[in-house]
Amino acid sequence: MEQNIQNKCTDVAILSQLLIDKNCKIFLSDFGNIEIKMHALPKTVFILFLRYPDGIRFKELYLYKKELLEIYNVVSNKSDKNEIERAINDLVDYKNPSMNQKCARIREAFRNYLDEDTAKFYFVSGYNGGPKNIKLPRHLITMHFK
Repeated sequence: MEQNIQNKCTDVAILSQLLIDKNCKIFLSDFGNIEIKMHALPKTVFILFLRYPDGIRFKELYLYKKELLEIYNVVSNKSDKNEIERAINDLVDYKNPSMNQKCARIREAFRNYLDEDTAKFYFVSGYNGGPKNIKLPRHLITMHFK
């Protein structure tokens, strides 16, 4: 059964340290070390956006293709290079809904454990056409995955 962390304050979100371990597992260490589980592509997107606090415009994702490939190669257990390339090409094509779908999976993963006011700090968001980012303060992020 999934646990849901509720805020005790109505106007201030209580945030947890986010840890990505060397095996690319995602944990909220201050909330009982809850593991946030995601498939490889949403996790790849999540890690990319954690690296860029100022955000990335979806139309400019093609500039991050090499980095997405590098992350995905570590995060996934896929060995078919054509399949990997196709998946990343779909992500960086702003006309393809793949990136929006992956961001929806990230939101869903955090909403499984957190209330909306808290979860919004952990998922990719932003205005249409503007840079998208993850609002979690960077001092709360520890990545052993590089």
